[in-house]
Amino acid sequence: MKKGWCLAALILLIGSSMVLIASSQDQVAWIVYVHEGNLNGTMLSNVQVTGQDAARNSFQGITDSNGVVVISGQPGTWQFSFTKDGYDPLSLNYNVTETGEGAVYLQRTAQS
Repeated sequence: MKKGWCLAALILLIGSSMVLIASSQDQVAWIVYVHEGNLNGTMLSNVQVTGQDAARNSFQGITDSNGVVVISGQPGTWQFSFTKDGYDPLSLNYNVTETGEGAVYLQRTAQS
């Protein structure tokens, strides 16, 4: 009886691992380049990127010293928020259906 139970548990573990592998294969990655002022502007490091993928899973990242961040998630419409001290926040929705790349820019906050 104990061998039968152990075999059932092993089959369950193998089956759940296959589900995890299959669901991770459905993910796509999006490389985002963050510029200052316009798409030809200086790359911005330390920009906080948060949002949700199409399955409503949250993601977050910070641009590296080259102004680049890589986000992974389920394909479909993603919601992005970009924030950095001294810059106006940017929120947008983008349809991410396959692994690829895109660029955004942030404007400096107006001084009053």
